[in-house]
Formats: sequence, C-alpha cells, structure tokens
Amino acid sequence: MRKKEKLGRQMEISYALARSAPMLEWEQERALIEGWQTNKDPSALEELLLSHARIVYYWARKLSSDQADREDLISEGIIGLIKAAEMFDLERDVRFSTYARWWVKNATITARNRLHAIVDTPEGTSKEIPAPTRHS
Repeated sequence: MRKKEKLGRQMEISYALARSAPMLEWEQERALIEGWQTNKDPSALEELLLSHARIVYYWARKLSSDQADREDLISEGIIGLIKAAEMFDLERDVRFSTYARWWVKNATITARNRLHAIVDTPEGTSKEIPAPTRHS
C-alpha cells in the first residue's frame, strides 16, 4: 500500500477556492455538520471547511503580513474549523459561521503568539516572569 493511500485523501483549500465557494444555506450547513459528526463523512467536512475557509484567511491576513507565518496561521485556523465542526451543537439556534469564528480566531491568535514567542511556553501558563527575590 502506498503512503498516500494509508493517510487518506488530502484536502487543499486555497484562497481562490475559498473565495469562490458558495455560502451555505442553514439546512445545507446543518446536513453537512450532521454528516460529519455522525458518519465522519470526509466529503461533508471538506464542503463545510471550504465554505467557511474565508474566516481562516481573514484572520491569517489580519494577524500577519509575513507569508511564512501566514501559512502556519492558515493551517492552525483550518484545525480550528475542524474542531468547531466536531463540537458544534445542532440543537442551538445559531449559524455555524458564528460558532466557528471563535474557534478560528482562538487557533490563529494562539499560533501567532507561539510563533513570536522567544521561549515556547506551554499553553495556559503565565508568560510573566516573577521578579527575583533577595535572600539575606
């Protein structure tokens, strides 16, 4: 078996594809989310990600002008979209884009902070260094 077959199909979401992807209607969005959450249907996830990738590109462009950093931010933002698709509660009366925006924003800001940190600190720890104390 070839390596690509083991890993499965890879998704490519370029900026041009994201811009040209149609916005989903309420019912389409929910059907895709349900298809992903219940059946782990990769085509449902891909269509959902493609239609909401604009959010990822917006935050990547807003947070960095450096192309190398921007690519990392886009990758992290897509991961945020996937988490949003997994965690979205279909019982709530809210659009997926509203919910996903927080996940994408959080993922990209966290990635940017990690990229620009001099010392990589674990997430959730304080970055403040306590002042040295004098012992007499």
